Amino acid sequence: TLFPKSASYLKSHLVVRVKHGKTQYVGVGATVEVPVFKITPSPCLSLSTCFIGVPRKIEFTLKNMTKLAGVYHWEAQDLPEYAIDFEPREGSLLGDGEQKITAHVMPRSAGPLHVLVGCDVEGLTNPIGLEIKGETLPLCVSCHNMHKEDTQNPDVDSSTKRKAMEK
Repeated sequence: TLFPKSASYLKSHLVVRVKHGKTQYVGVGATVEVPVFKITPSPCLSLSTCFIGVPRKIEFTLKNMTKLAGVYHWEAQDLPEYAIDFEPREGSLLGDGEQKITAHVMPRSAGPLHVLVGCDVEGLTNPIGLEIKGETLPLCVSCHNMHKEDTQNPDVDSSTKRKAMEK
């Protein structure tokens, strides 16, 4: 019995002893694989300008680079600086399979946005990492109340129109 500790190619020989016969030797070998998942286009993704409290989506693909099926689980986070969740959050990929993933990011504070999150893959010691960067700004909304006559000729301000109407 072989107990591999990592992905490798194992080689040995099997001794076959036949009672009242000739001993035979048979070469045996096995490829030991562990799941290898990859994030494409890159494990480092960028968001354009974000605003506090405005959710953002970013899509990427999770690919299984081996023939071995694998199970994955994303670690959602709910922090003071941001919240992130994934759709789908967990699943399995057959060998050479791929899955579109959508990350839902909610920025909560102004300044640089730096998200580091892991995806646990069954059979791997360490999670694979995803990094998302961006810049978060406060959301400022202003409203200008215009009179009906202001919308008819935007080149003339309302005080000029009122003075003309008073004459």
